[in-house]
Amino acid sequence: MKPWQTHPSKSKAESGDDTGAEKGIHRIIKLYQIYQLQSMRLVCLNELQRVECIHVFYLTNQAKSMLKKILLVVILLCNLIPSAAFASFSDVESGALYEESITWLQEQGITPPDKAKFSPEKLMTKGDLYELAWRAAGYKPEPSTKVSTPFSDLSSASRYAPYAKKAFETGIIKEKGLFNPGQKMKRIEVLETLFAVMGIGITRHYGTDEIIFKDIRPKSAYAPIVKTAQEFGIRVGNTQFKPKEKVTRGEVADYIHTISTQITTP
Repeated sequence: MKPWQTHPSKSKAESGDDTGAEKGIHRIIKLYQIYQLQSMRLVCLNELQRVECIHVFYLTNQAKSMLKKILLVVILLCNLIPSAAFASFSDVESGALYEESITWLQEQGITPPDKAKFSPEKLMTKGDLYELAWRAAGYKPEPSTKVSTPFSDLSSASRYAPYAKKAFETGIIKEKGLFNPGQKMKRIEVLETLFAVMGIGITRHYGTDEIIFKDIRPKSAYAPIVKTAQEFGIRVGNTQFKPKEKVTRGEVADYIHTISTQITTP
């Protein structure tokens, strides 16, 4: 046997037990091993060796060319993996109103990793709002994390416990007692919570003619939050803000996406 000749043992890929992806990996490894033979080329010292050397040189260069092609395909596939792996939730159709925002949240790890559906048309609950808001702010405890809270309606095993406790510790929620995780959230409550959790300063100085929504009085308690939402370009309608309207999970995903991409863009 010549130094450049190898007889690797039969792999799973060759036996047909592996998946297509595993076969591809095995083939790349095998070709890389062949490619390494180039570094083992013999120095042709006489006429008898010359033919063998040319043969090995041809094989290694052929392997090199094939390896480059396969690696190029692998790189292209890897570039497609984020959009394929995060091909949105099973209940978010392509072209849906909030598809881009929901997919972005998923790609950023803001949506919980243990959820297969997003339910964009369902109304947003307080528990889910605090979970998404804190994860958007960078606080992402494991779903199995157990913590005690000052809220009697949240057990330590509740998925919302870490987020509720964080809100209490940071002063966003000031009172103990009930957290009400299933409470349906109004638009003004959602935006106020998102701004607080994500550290967005509320605009409090503005002209009385700067509020574009006809149902919001410039001096009302809602006006500063509405003005801040305007500045971020949050989609809430053309002329009516409807502060007390319950909002959907899809709408909240859009709010978070809009805020996050602006505060992270220089």
